[in-house]
Amino acid sequence: MVQRNRTIVAVGYFDGVHIGHRELFRKAKEIADRTGYRPIAITFDFSTAQRPSGKGASDLYQREESFRIMRELGVEPEIIRFEDIADLSPNEFIHGILISGYDAEYILSSKDFRFGRGRSAGVSELKELCAAYGIRSVTIEEELYGGRPVSTARIKELVANGDVATAGKMLGEPYHFSSVVAKGKGLGRQIGCPTINQVFPNILRPARGVYASVAEVDGIEYHSVTDIGIRPTVEVEGEYRAETHIIDLDEDLLGKEIRVYLLRRLRDEKKFSSVDELVKAIHLDIQEALK
Repeated sequence: MVQRNRTIVAVGYFDGVHIGHRELFRKAKEIADRTGYRPIAITFDFSTAQRPSGKGASDLYQREESFRIMRELGVEPEIIRFEDIADLSPNEFIHGILISGYDAEYILSSKDFRFGRGRSAGVSELKELCAAYGIRSVTIEEELYGGRPVSTARIKELVANGDVATAGKMLGEPYHFSSVVAKGKGLGRQIGCPTINQVFPNILRPARGVYASVAEVDGIEYHSVTDIGIRPTVEVEGEYRAETHIIDLDEDLLGKEIRVYLLRRLRDEKKFSSVDELVKAIHLDIQEALK
């Protein structure tokens, strides 16, 4: 009889779930369906000082959002504090943490996975350790886009430059953020284009600009247009935030958490000479977004 507490462990940082991570989770779920073992995704909680080179100052997604995606893909997220494992040898990490702590029967990783004190070990050492303890190691090949490996660092660069369309292809779904609707000044309603205002959570900020988007409200998706930036036409030193006009929906959403998917960048954020010019630009943005 299968022991239900045994696990299939996918291990990595998983800052934003891209198509390489999705393949890792798909494989874990496939093995789980065959064996009855529980598929889990082990990731790490880094302080800013401990964050590995190339990860950047901000995550692509909030942890809760990454966890939501993992669960939808059939794996249960588990988080380990990096300071608890930073000084462990490769053997101590594999045997002491993954095997003894999580009862791992399979360990799945990407080809570039590094572990152990000073990132001293890679997939060859992982295979040797797994073989020594009688468990299985599975390595997932890199996913490529445009002939280059897909990586979170590459996706972050695209988002920071406003190329959310390409970022979405590497993520396997449109790049998005989720935030509670905050109180605004009501200017959008005054000019006939009501918006929801969202202060950016502690994640990487997309480039300033106007985006074709989709807003998810109570499980229903609506076409929308999102302005990300500081609103230079109406404020001198505006706070960096997202303002989204949801087409065909005019409800009071204050205090609700709304997920906004950015599909493609339409134009730069501009300072217009008058509010009338701003209104004309907004209507053109809506027409372009609906295409």
